[in-house]
Amino acid sequence: MDTFNITVKHRGKKINVNINAEWPGTFIMKLISSETSVPLDKVKVIIKGKIQTQDTIATSLHANALIMLIGETCEASDGVDERDISCLMSQMGVSRNQAVKSLRKCDSLLDAMMDVGNSR
Repeated sequence: MDTFNITVKHRGKKINVNINAEWPGTFIMKLISSETSVPLDKVKVIIKGKIQTQDTIATSLHANALIMLIGETCEASDGVDERDISCLMSQMGVSRNQAVKSLRKCDSLLDAMMDVGNSR
C-alpha cells in the first residue's frame, strides 16, 4: 500500500493527514471533513488554485501536497441540550452552528431566542 502525508490549511492551522493512494475520492473528502470538523456538504478543497470534487481529488493528491480548505467549522455541542438546539433552529430558522453559539452565550433557551432575534 502506498501511503503519503498531505497538509491541510484551514483557519490559520495546518493539519497533517495520512492518505492511502488507493482510497476513493469520497473517502478522502470524508476524512478531510472529519479531521477539520467542517461538514462534508460545506467543505471546499482547493489544490493549486483548483476546486476539487470527490471525483477529482484522488488524482490530484501527491506526497506532501498542500491543500487549502474553505468551510465553517462545526461548533461542538458539548454541554448544550440537543432539544434546545433543535428548538432554536426550528423556531428561529438559524443554522446549527448559530444555535449552539447563541446557547453557549446565553443562560437559557429564551435568552438565546432573544439574542438571535436581536442579531437579525
